[in-house]
Amino acid sequence: MNNRKSKIKPTQKRAASSGKKASRPVAAATRTISPWTASQVDTLKKHCINLRDGRFIESGNFSTTREDVKSIFTELLPAAHAAAKAKGEPLRVLFWAHGGLCGETQTLQHVLDYHQGWLNAGVYPIYFIWETDHGTSLHDIFLGAPAADAGRGWVTDITDASLEFTLQTVGRPIWRQIKEYAQNSVKKPDGGALFAARQLAAFTKTAGAYVELYAMGHSAGSIFHSWFLPCAVAEGVKSFKELFLLAPAITVGDFKSRLFNYVGASRGIDHCSMFTMTEKAERDDNVISIYRKSLLYFVSNACEEADNTPILGLQEDIYKDADLRKIFGVGSTDSKAAGDIVWSPNGETSNSTSHGGFDNDVATLHSMVKRMTRRDSKPFAAMVSRKMESAGGGRKIALCVGIDQYSIKPLSGCVNDARQWRKALEGLGFATSFLADGEATYDGIVSSLRKLIKGSRPGDQLVFQYAGHGTHVDDVNGDEALATPGDTQDEALVPFDFSSGRFLIDDDIGEIMDDLPAGVSLTCFMDCCHSGSNTRAFGFGSSSSVASGETSRYLPVPAEIMIQHVKNRRALPVKATRGAYEGKPEVLYAACSPKQEAKESGGHGYFTLTAVPLLAKSVGKLTHAQFIAVVRKAFPGHVADQIPQLDCAKDRLGSPLLGAPHTRAAEAVEIETTAPKMASALDLQMLNETINVSIKLLDRLS
Repeated sequence: MNNRKSKIKPTQKRAASSGKKASRPVAAATRTISPWTASQVDTLKKHCINLRDGRFIESGNFSTTREDVKSIFTELLPAAHAAAKAKGEPLRVLFWAHGGLCGETQTLQHVLDYHQGWLNAGVYPIYFIWETDHGTSLHDIFLGAPAADAGRGWVTDITDASLEFTLQTVGRPIWRQIKEYAQNSVKKPDGGALFAARQLAAFTKTAGAYVELYAMGHSAGSIFHSWFLPCAVAEGVKSFKELFLLAPAITVGDFKSRLFNYVGASRGIDHCSMFTMTEKAERDDNVISIYRKSLLYFVSNACEEADNTPILGLQEDIYKDADLRKIFGVGSTDSKAAGDIVWSPNGETSNSTSHGGFDNDVATLHSMVKRMTRRDSKPFAAMVSRKMESAGGGRKIALCVGIDQYSIKPLSGCVNDARQWRKALEGLGFATSFLADGEATYDGIVSSLRKLIKGSRPGDQLVFQYAGHGTHVDDVNGDEALATPGDTQDEALVPFDFSSGRFLIDDDIGEIMDDLPAGVSLTCFMDCCHSGSNTRAFGFGSSSSVASGETSRYLPVPAEIMIQHVKNRRALPVKATRGAYEGKPEVLYAACSPKQEAKESGGHGYFTLTAVPLLAKSVGKLTHAQFIAVVRKAFPGHVADQIPQLDCAKDRLGSPLLGAPHTRAAEAVEIETTAPKMASALDLQMLNETINVSIKLLDRLS
């Protein structure tokens, strides 16, 4: 494999290091106070251990005392243990350590957002909040006051290698400080993690059976646990059943010196599961358009004391080390290996495509739950990450609909399709609602779609997916002919109760989507006949040929049902025509054009079978225009008369697939295609900006 660190010319190194000491950016020290409710404070007190410099703190947004922690282990855990034992279940306790440079408020909100999911899973979480935000660590070293928010225009013109070199003088002391915080928590006599370890040892000794201990460390949280877990074992804790490492930022050397010998049955950590990205995904990752790889490379080259330091979470460094390959069973089918690795994204068990995304990734969290409980529950399916929301991503919410059991011309692949879309979207972090067969009536679909649209808020990403029959019905208000002379029919989705003459026509869907709030993205995936443009307008379809073994998803409407449809429509108020896509918010992926029929075979629609496997690989990497091109290229060659289609306003063609509505398409394209230039010599102002950029980068290590 190629050396991952690019070369910098000696002249550039001299230029970058020859400046005088930078003046400090001047800004008033500020601290955001979050308005925790009494209920939220009670939750945090029962589950959080808040540390600063490894010690308990009694200031800031939330404080922890020795008495608080003692109460967790002497009152709360024994009560939870008794309740679990009464149910015949073990008490599962998870010690959670967040990544580096997480602000206190941000981390506590993440706890509150996901906490109920752990409880629903039957897990008692204990969160180490080891304050490592730059207000605590960075400015103590360099500034003495928070840095002003610098412009970053010049950064986009330099290479990752020169950025790594430029930020070493900032990144290395910061990273050393974070490591010291973790070490101090157990090595100082008043270390908070040391106190917790002793309390845990006393609790497990008293509780005896029916207790299972787990630990999870995300990014720099792996460094924290490399001190806490050996300390707990040394204090008398018998063993942790599983250690979960999510994108671990610990060096290979530190892992091998502090944790390696504890992993294995009867050693202290029975099993170690690592969730991390493939090398390709690490290289495809980027950080706010500044650094064009995963932050683990930045840790390796700009934060650790030596360039190109091997990092545990990097696939290439795992493959290079024989001890790591053996302990994690890499290249082996040995089911008795002391650890294993889940490579992300894989469409099922882990789908994070960014270093910081693992503790938000629903697929990863559900995989952890399954390993702890041995049950395939999904307690986080409806959880919403405010951490993602604060980063501009908002909530991810989807409605999936599939109908097979029609009274006329039933189908066999639509419910399967809807389930496949639901699984893929949940893997990407979407909370999904699901309507199948008898649930997918006209009223059921309309009310669920209205709820999806009207319940959204700026920053949200919505998906509406439908698999079922499509059809044409008589146009009652005449809007089709206004756009296409001679066109007398509306395109329509066919709900389960269509026999009453109720069809979801393009006018209905367009009207609902016109209520989409500004700043919300909506993407539709339609696997049905004549689906092109069926959220807005206009096209007179004709039937396609159907090969042996295939079924068309087109429903010819019987005359008596058509009469009832017209009667129903004439009883409704006249509505304005919906118009074309220009200026409209939604993006529609259709199984075929308005003049074609969508087909299914072998229990699935061709469009779903083609598009879903490509979805996880394409989100965050491809624009809408690029994704439809990829789907068409992968579409089965023998289905010549069905061409998937993209319908949207022209200004949305270059927007990222399933991206937040505010995402700049130019930035997304630049990440993929622009060859960056080398930096010129840095002046004093640029050095100031460098410190601020390092803060932005390292903030993403959470």
